[in-house]
Amino acid sequence: MAVNRKLLTTSYLFSSLSDHDVGLVLAAAKPSTRAFRRGDVIWREGAVMDGLGVLEEGVLLFQRYHTDGKIQLARIHTPPDILNLEASVSRKKTSPATVAAATDGAYIWFTHAGLFDNRAIPERTQRKILMNLLSYLADDCIRFMNKSDILSRRTVRERAMLFLGVLRAKQGDTVDTGMTQEEFAQYLCVDRSTLSNELNKMRKEGLIDFRGRKYTLHY
Repeated sequence: MAVNRKLLTTSYLFSSLSDHDVGLVLAAAKPSTRAFRRGDVIWREGAVMDGLGVLEEGVLLFQRYHTDGKIQLARIHTPPDILNLEASVSRKKTSPATVAAATDGAYIWFTHAGLFDNRAIPERTQRKILMNLLSYLADDCIRFMNKSDILSRRTVRERAMLFLGVLRAKQGDTVDTGMTQEEFAQYLCVDRSTLSNELNKMRKEGLIDFRGRKYTLHY
């Protein structure tokens, strides 16, 4: 299956690369397209990984499973997110989380050797790719700092309001969380029933309205 070159050209991985350089990298690295179905576990926490991917289509959930049976949703991946970057540049090369499919889709996979230990790719091009990945990791660090701030709040209401407030700064008074209520609860590290009860209380108090993934904020 041919890889989606148009998507890769616009992805963070190949940002600032010319079309010629993208073609050169693809010819040398020989990435593969891997399809998945809803409900599939793409890889599990602790798995040794040999590369990184770019999500072509679909939605993937970046999850941590705890000993008490609860699931923490660390991140939702949508195209053209980079997958497995943390593990691919770490010393142990092990995934910090389980990645599961929320929908059907596909991702484009590059082996570490094909992308970084490949003499057919000029050093200047590899340096550009590495700088792109460094910038992507920095953005991820900022994102996780924001999430740490959210999870440091004591009550479910405080966590929900802070998260929705962050989205409001980007989207306006009506925001799309991109998550089902179950996923929203996992993201906030609370039970779904607890979050549902709190959201309904907030709606009765006139603080929010919501339907599906969309929330209108009145506070």
